[in-house]
Amino acid sequence: MKRFGLVVFVTLLFCVTGNAQKKITDYSYVVVPSAFDFLKEPDQYQMNSLTKFLLNKKGLTAVFETELPNIPRCDVLWADVEMAPGFIWTRAAVVLKDCKGNEVYRSEKGRSKFKEYKKAFQHSLRNAFKTFDPNAVLTVAASASEGSETSNTLSVSEKEVPNDVSVVLSEAKPISINRNVMYVYGDYTLQTLEAGYSILYKNEKIGELVPTSRPNNFLAKTTMFNGIGYIVDQGIVIEREVEGMVELVPMPFEMVNN
Repeated sequence: MKRFGLVVFVTLLFCVTGNAQKKITDYSYVVVPSAFDFLKEPDQYQMNSLTKFLLNKKGLTAVFETELPNIPRCDVLWADVEMAPGFIWTRAAVVLKDCKGNEVYRSEKGRSKFKEYKKAFQHSLRNAFKTFDPNAVLTVAASASEGSETSNTLSVSEKEVPNDVSVVLSEAKPISINRNVMYVYGDYTLQTLEAGYSILYKNEKIGELVPTSRPNNFLAKTTMFNGIGYIVDQGIVIEREVEGMVELVPMPFEMVNN
């Protein structure tokens, strides 16, 4: 009897220890909402696109809600950004929640002294991501909560989402791409593809502008830089990362006829 009790105890201890060691990278996706509570509009100041971009840079698979496939809902973490503007400092923290809305990870606060909202928000978010550890061990509460939920699945058409996670589910509208034009910025050229654009530097392809689920929004992936892109009147703007620069640096491409 004592031996049986010892076996049960060791088994339970193994299960608890295994659950307690779950990491961010053990989850299939990290979902970024369409809008954050501290902003008035979806993706205002490109904060949602930037969050997704920075999560992907950490080696995670970050998606918007409309990009999420039909998978067990507890294979997913939900991302949020908390922003606290102040008289001197603007502070930001990256928060992850589990399938029941429990907070399971929080980065250190990133700070910025910029006064302009866009600069302050983006700078503080980037600084918060400097402490973001994708291999961090999550809290036990996250693993314990997922035990009863693994049989459920989550698709973009479901109405059921965590109550304290701000999410707007909607179908992505197709992006209209004019195939009779190209876009030019200095030695850089954008040429239309079936979906998105090729990015060329001095007529040599260096990467692509890949559509996201948000209409007229893209991710720029090249051998020279990464960033985000969006369509504006008579052109396309790519905002790229430049080492040593606080903000994304804009590259305004102008439309020209082929």
